[in-house]
Amino acid sequence: MIIKRPAVGILALALLAGCTFSGGSSQTAAPAGGPGPTAGPTPITTSTAEGTASAFLDAWQAGDFATMYSLLDVAAQAATTQEAFTQQYMDAAASMTQQSVTVSVDMTRLVSAGANARLPFTATYGTIVLGDIVKDLSVNLRQTGDRWGVSWDTSMILPELVGGNTLSLQVDAPARANIYDRNGNWLVQSNTPTVTISLIPALVGDENDEARLLDDLSHLLRVSPQVIKNQYSGYASDYDQPVAIGDADQENLDNNFRDIYTYQALRFD
Repeated sequence: MIIKRPAVGILALALLAGCTFSGGSSQTAAPAGGPGPTAGPTPITTSTAEGTASAFLDAWQAGDFATMYSLLDVAAQAATTQEAFTQQYMDAAASMTQQSVTVSVDMTRLVSAGANARLPFTATYGTIVLGDIVKDLSVNLRQTGDRWGVSWDTSMILPELVGGNTLSLQVDAPARANIYDRNGNWLVQSNTPTVTISLIPALVGDENDEARLLDDLSHLLRVSPQVIKNQYSGYASDYDQPVAIGDADQENLDNNFRDIYTYQALRFD
């Protein structure tokens, strides 16, 4: 497994308790990065629990972690730095191969009791490998003076992350049969040593470098460049960890595609 993060107390992502997987999303919230109903930014109102919760969820969909962190209450900010807060979301997104997150929320479900409030909502994670992951979550809020802040912890990303748990994506490759060309010559043999090829997005280079890399990998792996790109396109361009993109026969790689070894972005295991 190339994405190596310890998973404590949870299974692989596909088995997360309470997850719903679907082929599409019918969320009422706008997708991340999509145009809003007005040209200007929506003013943030923290004098009400509704205002703070709405601003927090809008910022999450837009990937605006700085705004999200600014909306946390004093206790949450004291417990978690902005860097650690942002990294929690980025690590979870990378492990899930997340491309987007959308939320569906009904403000009439907000429940308040004195200086505390809770707003249930549904989050849909759009992922490359696992499809849509749908989770029922909630925003907990606390009032201090005339300001409402988010009482944040990692359960607002996924409930399974509480207690220091992390995510690990584990992929089991099926057994492979022999593959032959039209003349009956073998291309891939089931009993030959194989090598897992991984790619580090931060080292891919510019568009021309990426195009050459994808073209060479396409010939080796015998899949389209777009299929290969889809394996890592959900990661940030500065992501510096290997992402598995395919397996190749060691003998075929060594004899016919040795130039592949010259790419700085690739790793071979």
